[in-house]
Formats: sequence, C-alpha cells, structure tokens
Amino acid sequence: MTGLNASEIIGKNATEIFPGIRNGSFDWIGVYGKVALTGEKLELENFSEILGKWYKITAYSPEKHYFVTLFSDITVEKETLKMAENLLQTSFLENDYKKISDTALTISGAKYVALNIYEEDGNFFRTVTISGNNNHIDKAISILSFNPKNKKWPHDINRAQKIAGQKITRFSNLHKLTRGVISDKIVKILEKTFNIGEVYVVKIERDNQMIGDFTIIMNEGDLLENKIFLEIYSSLVGLSITRLDLEYKLSETRVNYQHLVESSMVGILTCDINGNIKYLNPRVLDILGSPGEKETKKINLLKFKPLVDSGFSNYLAKVLSTGKKIGPAEIVYRTKWNKEIIVRVHIAPIFSQNKLSGAQILIDEITDRVELEDLRRKEILLQEIHHRIKNNLQVIASLLNMQARNFEDEIVKSAFLDSQSRIKSMSLAHEKIYGVQDLSRIEISDYIRNLENYILRTYFSDSRNIDLRNDLDTVYLDIERTVPIGLILTELLTNSIKHAFPDKDNGLIYVSFKYLNGEYILKVSDNGIGISEDHEINNPKSTGLKVVTMLTRQLDGNLEIDTSNGTCYSITFKNEPINC
Repeated sequence: MTGLNASEIIGKNATEIFPGIRNGSFDWIGVYGKVALTGEKLELENFSEILGKWYKITAYSPEKHYFVTLFSDITVEKETLKMAENLLQTSFLENDYKKISDTALTISGAKYVALNIYEEDGNFFRTVTISGNNNHIDKAISILSFNPKNKKWPHDINRAQKIAGQKITRFSNLHKLTRGVISDKIVKILEKTFNIGEVYVVKIERDNQMIGDFTIIMNEGDLLENKIFLEIYSSLVGLSITRLDLEYKLSETRVNYQHLVESSMVGILTCDINGNIKYLNPRVLDILGSPGEKETKKINLLKFKPLVDSGFSNYLAKVLSTGKKIGPAEIVYRTKWNKEIIVRVHIAPIFSQNKLSGAQILIDEITDRVELEDLRRKEILLQEIHHRIKNNLQVIASLLNMQARNFEDEIVKSAFLDSQSRIKSMSLAHEKIYGVQDLSRIEISDYIRNLENYILRTYFSDSRNIDLRNDLDTVYLDIERTVPIGLILTELLTNSIKHAFPDKDNGLIYVSFKYLNGEYILKVSDNGIGISEDHEINNPKSTGLKVVTMLTRQLDGNLEIDTSNGTCYSITFKNEPINC
C-alpha cells in the first residue's frame, strides 16, 4: 500500500521514512502523539500528499507513550464516489463517455475497457469509446482492419445468453466472447500480441433493462479488482447514461444549429430589451460592410441615428413594447461604414421565463434584387418605347408612300421610295428589340434576312431574276450598331438592285456578315457593271455612298470598295463603344 518494504520502515523514525511529513497539510506526528499520550482512539480518512493515495486510518494506544496504526488504501473507493457525484450532479459533454470508460479502467485494474451503448430497439449496440494504451489500440485496429470505436455490432444471441442473469460475467479469454462475430484466428492474434487474459462483461442497466455494458479486458494472469465498486459504478452510470445521451444529442443539435446560423445567407442578430446587440452572425457584417463584430456591437439598435431615420428603430421599439412580431418590412439604410443598402427585416420578440427579454432580427439584403427589378421595369418601358418608335416609323413610311403617289416624276418617286426604305430598316431594328430578354443583344443575321426580304419586295420587278445569297454568322449586337448596319445594308442593296444590272435581267448579289479576330465584317457585292473609277470614298458624290460613309464613321469602322469584278463593299468595325 505504501510501496515500501519492511527494512525501509522497521526501526526508523517517521521523518526518515517520510522526509516531508512535518511540512504536509496534516499534522500526523501531533495526532499520533495525542493518541499515545491520552489513549484516545482515532478513526479518520485522509489523503497522503507524499504517497498520493487515500487511506482509512484507525489509531489506538495499547499503553501510554505507544500507539498502533491500522490503515487501508481507499483510493479507488474515493475516486468511485467522486465520479458518482459527478455523474449525478453535472451535465455531460461528448468526451464524458471517455471519462466513464477511463474510470472503469481505474476501478477494475484492467488493460482495456470498451463502453458499449445499446440501441433503443436492442438489435444493435455501439462501441462509443475504448480506454487503454492508445498505441496498442491503434495496433489492434490495424490487425482487425476496422476501427471498433463507433462501430455498430449486431445483436449476438450467444453473448446475450452467456451474460443473462448476472451483473458481471467472466470469460476465460477474448475469443470465447467474440466467437461468431470476429474471426477466431484474428482474435487469437490479438490475445497473443497484447498478452490478453480474462474478459469480463459488466452490465449497465436502467429499470432492470440492459442499456449498455463495459467490456473489460485483463492482462494475462491479472484478476478483476473491486467488483463491488465496479457494480456500484455501473449502476450509477445506468442512472446517468440517458441524460448523457440526451445531452450529447442536444449538444449535437446545438452544433448543427450554430453551423446553420453561422453559414446562413440571411443576417441574424439578437438584442436585449434595451436595444444592445447580444449576438450577430457573419452575414450581418457582410450586409453592413462592417470591419468587425466588436465595432458593430457598439451600435444601439434603438438609438443609432441612421437606424432611427430609416424607421428600423421604430419597428424594433414596437416589438419590444408589445411583444408582437413585425415583418417583412423594407428599409433603405446607409450604414455606419457609408454603405447604402435596401434590406427586408423580420423582427420577433424573445421571451425568457415568460418575460419579454429582447428580440431576434432577420435581415435579408435585397439591394441587388430591387435594383434588378427596377432595371427590368426600365427595360420593359424601353421595349415599349422601341415598339412605339417602330409604329411611328411605319406611319412615316406609309405617309411617304402616300405622298409619292402624288408625283409623276420618277426621280421624285424614287427619292421617296429610298427614304421609305431607310425608315423601314430602322423600324425593323426597333421591331427586333420588342420582346427580347436583353436589349443589348439583337441577333443580326435574322434582322438582315428580314431587311433583305423587304427591299426585294420593294424594288424587284417580275421581269427580273436577281439571285441574293447570304453567308451570315450568328452574331449579337446592340441597337447602336444594328441601326447603322441596317441603313448601310439598305443603301448598298438598293444601289445594287437599281444600278448594277441595267442591261441584263439576271444578276447575283452576295451579303456576308462575319466575326473574325475581334472584328465584324459586313460585305455586300454584286457581279454587275460596277461603279465609275473616279469615285472617292472620302468625298463621295452620290447620296447613298455619302450615307454609307457617314454611318461607317459612326461605327468607327473602315470602308473599302473593290471594283475589279463588279462591286464589293467591305465595312469592318470592332466591338467597342461607338461615337455618336
């Protein structure tokens, strides 16, 4: 019990045996001296700081000036009672399972202890923790090829029958316990590797129902210690294991809830009855543009002027005075860090012991959503404007057509017709915009085909046979580029149809629109008679070519004319903001 042999004690002074005895917190020499002098019998329990153990001590005097001491080691009993007190009086955290099995290891004097908890239906039990030498446990896992911790074991009828009717069941070796569940060959390797001896199963019961057990594995040649205290301890664990399991599940729920709150895309904060912030999640900091939690918590939600001005403080005050929730409410707010936001808030009261103690606030930033909705409304309005422009242009085109009928002069009528075609090209561009999702993306190839059909219907006579061919990429352009391209195409197609084939009824017109190497290329060519060689691009004489040159400049583009085989107009421009 002391770790000393007889030769180290007999004939020695107490201060020689225990050099620090005079400096301890308990006056052993004074107590025993009193017994020797008075003959008074003494019984006490005390912790020896020198030996690190608890002892139960009985001292008496057979004759004056002499005393006899009887003592026993009660360290295990003390630790058991201490753990019992903890089991009954404290709440448990996740790692308390490990503490429970560690205590069982100490009480039993075992080499390893596994704590098993049974499922409610009794069909499975789970090994929640294992105590013992961690290096040995890791090596055993390697031999088993699986980790027994947290493993669910199926109900073993043989095991159940063997342990029925007794609190503690002894097995002479491990493989007699595990037979049918783990290979005997593997278990015998474990027994040999770790010098395993007897194995005991100690039931953990509640209301006479088994809810778990300690599987206690002894070293070869060792016997189970403190059976009575082990039974008491397992009974105490049975009383507390339900609470432990509930606390564990509650703790797990708290962790999951906390993770949900911390990662939420909605801002969540709570305040006390006076408007002081008690909690806020990271999303609140993002919404407010705040540099940190500490700075944000300095704000009083009822008194901070920007919150008062926004109307939020008034909403919160109503909740804190009436105990009734408010929301959703939309608020425009400029934060302390000069970030203007639009938020939708829900405010709900918090009660503690049936007394209003604060509020919980949910904040959803809807700035982008509101701006998007506003933009969408503007787009719809703009589409409607384009629709009306198209209608007005068609009215103008119709008026020009009616006016042209009042003239007999073909030159005048042709001028009216050209103007009508130019207006129609713009009208078609605005018609394409009406109903599209993105006003900045007009599919140009479809627009070109519609424009070609209109021009052919306008200028073709039944006696002529002109072949119009296309090579068009699927390209999206905005209205600022679509309208000039439409006008250019109108001028060039009209010019080819009217002037390229004066002496023949058959002709070929070729229209190409491509996107190559970051540039848009529009080509309009024909195999007609061509234009005169004295033309100048920078100083054109015809109205049509003047219009084409002006529109090419508007596109910041480049115009080239090739007359080597008919006429080929090539307009090249880049996808950059245009100068209007």
